[in-house]
Amino acid sequence: MNTTMQAIPENAEKIGQFIAQEINIDGKIPHATKEAVKILIKEAKKRAYLIDDQKDAFTLRLRDLGGVIRMAGDLAVMEDSSIITKKHMSLAVIKSLSIEDQILKRYESYEKAIQQDLTSSHVIQDQHAPFKNENVDRSYL
Repeated sequence: MNTTMQAIPENAEKIGQFIAQEINIDGKIPHATKEAVKILIKEAKKRAYLIDDQKDAFTLRLRDLGGVIRMAGDLAVMEDSSIITKKHMSLAVIKSLSIEDQILKRYESYEKAIQQDLTSSHVIQDQHAPFKNENVDRSYL
């Protein structure tokens, strides 16, 4: 199964159609401006490169893109906006990163994330080291 499609104008239009369908299916979020749609199309191209290592392609990971659309819609609703704007979509793109992508963005690799976690847990343990044996019951001695 393909996870990307060629980045040509016809396929960009298909992503635009997907956005409109997701908005209509949801029924609770407002429609999007052309600028907002362009941001998501740009994000689809970026994700094809970052996740699937495909240049000049759009991702077909539509569940992820649908999540971005719904988040942008929720942001618009929270602001009482009648339309999803460029601002809403841009913020949704940033906020809707998967936990895996958030780890990679913050730590650059899973190995670095684990190392950081281990290092910080050692620091916490070392802070409590002086109190380690303070409450030991020695009545049996």
